[in-house]
Amino acid sequence: MLRAEEFVDISVIIPTRNRSAWLPKCLTHLEQQTYPAARFELIVADAGSTDDTASIISRFATGSPVRTRLIRLEGPDCGAACNRALSESDGRIVLFVADDELASPRLIEIHVETQERREERGVVTGAIHPHPQLRPGTLTRLDLDEGPEPARDQGVRPYLGAQPSNASIPRRILEQVGGISEDPRYRMLEHVELAYRLHGEGIDATYVPDARSYPWQAAQLDRERERHYHIGYSSYHLERLMGSRAILQRFRVRHSRLETLTARVLVPRYIRAIRRRGAESLPFAGPLYRRVLAHDRNRGYDDAGHDRARRSPEPVEAGGPVAEGVFR
Repeated sequence: MLRAEEFVDISVIIPTRNRSAWLPKCLTHLEQQTYPAARFELIVADAGSTDDTASIISRFATGSPVRTRLIRLEGPDCGAACNRALSESDGRIVLFVADDELASPRLIEIHVETQERREERGVVTGAIHPHPQLRPGTLTRLDLDEGPEPARDQGVRPYLGAQPSNASIPRRILEQVGGISEDPRYRMLEHVELAYRLHGEGIDATYVPDARSYPWQAAQLDRERERHYHIGYSSYHLERLMGSRAILQRFRVRHSRLETLTARVLVPRYIRAIRRRGAESLPFAGPLYRRVLAHDRNRGYDDAGHDRARRSPEPVEAGGPVAEGVFR
């Protein structure tokens, strides 16, 4: 812990798992903030990585002016890793940043200023945009995820607009509500479950578009299929927790027998087409991606509804990442 005469205003927590190749760029953008380096810290919450994440963080921390630490758990539970990072953090504010996002230069400064202006009473979320140096038409998770905008535009159930990154909250509030859920039923949607609890406590959120972060990696088909399967699985349990089907509308989980039967026939063809043509063309690959991922969300929802254990997406054929290079 820090000595009595030292302090930090904000702790930046970066959840990660097996993405050591991405972390240096993410951390460098956080290191180069306009906010004084002595007044914030970086904590990488590692959920059981099997790559060289630990050595990457050790080398970065050695030469960085920002205090940088690795908190590692053995299992793949990002919620538990974030809670461990929270328990060992020293900032009065906690900011979550994804490991595939690059922070704009004033990101931390804007979060701190906004929290202080609001007397540190709630959540502050920023804007997440694809990185401007991505090749035109590159698909990112933003193109494939049902992001915060639909729920915000609906003007109802604000917790449905929760986002897992570029979001800050006073540490005392996060501790007051019990931190991030470690319940496996809410995997991949822990941020929505947390926002639901915060809403129940009367804690509001404000959106600050000038606090910007940028995903810079192209979407990978297999990774996105797994993520969307878990979104569907968790949607089933959140639907019951909230007593509303709004969560299904938020993530566009539709469950009709005709759609399911049709998708079983067409989805393997879509996947083969994406792999033949590549995934970097939004006009071509985007609609096919969405149909594939909708099928995986529905499979997750169906498995949860029948009390089946979570499983991996159905394999179609051997194939690695659909897109590799991202910057021009």
